[in-house]
Amino acid sequence: MRLAVAVFSWLELVHHPPSPALVAEAVPVAHVAVGDGIGVRFRLVRGRGQRIAYLTDLRGTPENVAKAIDLAREADLLVCEAAFLHEDESLARERSHLTARQAGEIARAAGAARLAPFHVSPRYLGREKEILDEAADAFGGPVLVLV
Repeated sequence: MRLAVAVFSWLELVHHPPSPALVAEAVPVAHVAVGDGIGVRFRLVRGRGQRIAYLTDLRGTPENVAKAIDLAREADLLVCEAAFLHEDESLARERSHLTARQAGEIARAAGAARLAPFHVSPRYLGREKEILDEAADAFGGPVLVLV
């Protein structure tokens, strides 16, 4: 398993007061189960700048995947849902979520530097390593676990 631990809370970044150093862009995506979802890209403008893309609650349709790849293009960090293993792809499709493999494929196609899979279904409790491995294999690089 390729794994690194990010010992910081990236969510703290988005809860800071508005600042010209943090730019957010949002893209609507289809999430049929509960309406529309959203993808967000944060760009931290400090030094050379950093891009953090956040993708959750999206169905793995070709249109959504294309939007996700565009949103995450060259992100320094892609935080992406990986709700199901690919062996449960039909369930992921039914529930309008991505598989770990799809998350890794999106990260690779977008040229993201790092991938942090999250939003894992509770059905994989005790099997989280399988989700991380599947995402890492499809991404072709190490994945981060946000703590």
